[in-house]
Amino acid sequence: MEQNTIETSVATISKVEPGIARIIYKVHARVTIAEAHENVEAVAKVFGGVPSPVFVDVRAVSTIDRDSRQYFVGDEAGEVTSATALLIGSPISRVIGNFFIGLNRSQWPVRMFSEESEAMVWLEGFID
Repeated sequence: MEQNTIETSVATISKVEPGIARIIYKVHARVTIAEAHENVEAVAKVFGGVPSPVFVDVRAVSTIDRDSRQYFVGDEAGEVTSATALLIGSPISRVIGNFFIGLNRSQWPVRMFSEESEAMVWLEGFID
């Protein structure tokens, strides 16, 4: 069940039980550094600044630029993230996931999944 939801220009960010941030990107979303900041601020607001596991559905994303990918694995995002599960489906979302994981090393665990249920089970292991 969703407790809190925030709409950003490119995504819907929700807090779902048992304490996971759920980010669903809009179809054909083009994520720049401005949208990256907006999404991290929304996660911080929904969770009161407490680090949480984050589920990110990137299947509908068109692009996430380099600055945004670096921001998503940087210190500011790390203040609100304890683990990240990327839901991929299409070849494009797999490329985005591989770029995120391979080229931008994060300070927390990151994994790609093709099934949301598997991703959520994995993230539950990071709930304090």
